[in-house]
Amino acid sequence: MIKTRIEESTGKEAAGEQRRKQYAINDPQLLEEMVLCKSVFHPESGVVLLTHGSLLTERLLSQLQKMGVNAIEAEPFAEQSILEAVEQAKVYLHSIEQIIAVKGQSVNNASLLMQEMKEFRELRTLMRLQMQKVLHHFNPRAIEGLVQLNNHHPNSAHHSIITGFNAMAIARELGWQEEEVLEVAMAAMVHDVGKSTVPLNTLDWPGRLSDLQWKDMHLHTLFGGKILHEGDLNISSMVALNHHEWYAAVKGKGYGSLTLFRELAREELDLDVDQFLSQALPRSLEMIQISTIADMVAALEEIRSYKGALPPFKVLVIMNEDARMGHFNPALYRAWHATYLHKNRQLLPKGMRFALPREKEERIEQGGKSYIVLQALVRRLTYEELKRLGLLTRLGNHYFDLEAIRQSDGIAIDRMIRRGMTVDEEKLRALEIDPVKPIKVVLPAMEKRLDRADLVELGFSEKKLTAPKVVKALERAKNGLSLAELSRVGLTVEKELLLPLGERINRKIFYDMVVVEELDHSRARFAVVREGDRLEVLEQADAYNDLDPLQDYLLNKIGPIEVDFSDLTVEIPNLDHVVPAPYWGIESPDTGAAG
Repeated sequence: MIKTRIEESTGKEAAGEQRRKQYAINDPQLLEEMVLCKSVFHPESGVVLLTHGSLLTERLLSQLQKMGVNAIEAEPFAEQSILEAVEQAKVYLHSIEQIIAVKGQSVNNASLLMQEMKEFRELRTLMRLQMQKVLHHFNPRAIEGLVQLNNHHPNSAHHSIITGFNAMAIARELGWQEEEVLEVAMAAMVHDVGKSTVPLNTLDWPGRLSDLQWKDMHLHTLFGGKILHEGDLNISSMVALNHHEWYAAVKGKGYGSLTLFRELAREELDLDVDQFLSQALPRSLEMIQISTIADMVAALEEIRSYKGALPPFKVLVIMNEDARMGHFNPALYRAWHATYLHKNRQLLPKGMRFALPREKEERIEQGGKSYIVLQALVRRLTYEELKRLGLLTRLGNHYFDLEAIRQSDGIAIDRMIRRGMTVDEEKLRALEIDPVKPIKVVLPAMEKRLDRADLVELGFSEKKLTAPKVVKALERAKNGLSLAELSRVGLTVEKELLLPLGERINRKIFYDMVVVEELDHSRARFAVVREGDRLEVLEQADAYNDLDPLQDYLLNKIGPIEVDFSDLTVEIPNLDHVVPAPYWGIESPDTGAAG
């Protein structure tokens, strides 16, 4: 008998604690269906002004502000409903796994057993009622706690549930009817049931999958569709079959019953996809296409065995690029993009670190060497401007090399600030000096870098290679260490000893960007560093003149640069060229049908 009574879990409490926080009384988020999670008292008399659980409105917040209340503790109104639905959904998904996991059970038998089990049908009804409760007060921001909980202890059940809620958010944004929203959310929530047939060592594999492992992964869509069919194809089974299909026909992309398994589904599992497509309404196809978006977003935000959780900035960059290539229905993608930006107002928080996006770099060859070019803005004063501002003497008093500044025609303002100097902004305006200047950052693409195997070949002892600082440095830089970095950890390599190693040690340099100041939603000032280099360590080394030439160039000659990433995140790429693939059975794109 499947257990249907759900008790409150520690996981629910943990997620609730993560979403509950203090807000300034004028924070606009408080008007997004938020409730008090702690009663509000008058600052002077101590009288209760508003009780725990009250739904916040503009009028109530205005009254509290007039009475001297500056901050309150609140949480999304949907929080409780969502956490209860999560627990119910985990039972729902676990029951499917139990049926499939019976020893020797075939996919066909599992499918028939699920159709016949009265308890399973009852549980699905309960799950639908729970999701309906969530829908009435749904706020996309409320699932953030669930994402955080999933990353604390990831599992397939949480992924499926997050995918369901993502689908619900998109359908709500499109203005679909309640029944349609529930249908797509329920279908998306069971999209991955076929993974119960995939070996665990494949699901948890930390690196690139082998051809055999990929075959197992591909088959999860086929088996999931068969498990969920109910005598004929329905939305749940079609979502399971096709959530990895692409909207446009792109060679080598996508797999499911519309492309890879159509004949196999008909011949071996008696699933007639062509018949479903001939009878399907446009809304049914859109439900499948929504699940593709919802599934990919959930996967990007989660911790997996082969990757960490990606921040919203990187999620948007990847999703926009896939949209441009034709992965998603453009009308549905625009709806998702709007909800995601609304939910994630801060894309570039201070301290955030990420790899230099390839979309922003230009590769050039010059003098037989490869370089990466990045267009940016920098806060910098030229030598002539320093003279006009009367700063040259002060620079000398702060131990700057004035001749070096003259030869490089100026200095980064941040470098001056690090030495304790200040720049008079009013004087800059009076002299009509604009400190923000366009710059072309030219970075070497290759350098001599040695990994552990190279160091062994050069004769370094095991004792030296297992020294803690050496091990730590090698772990941080997956492409080996530069000669300067090796010297810093006590391994000096004479250049003539490198000749037998040849060109193979001339390896690619990976660069990271670190946010030093957020300017707006998609624009910030960044420090550019090599992968493995930490900004705080570089700044300490700079105080002792202990930087290698590239580090000195990045930190001092260039300094923090300003880059606008709106074209990769906030702005949706032009999708006019994206048309549906023939396998969808759609004669021409109908963007109006999606909304």
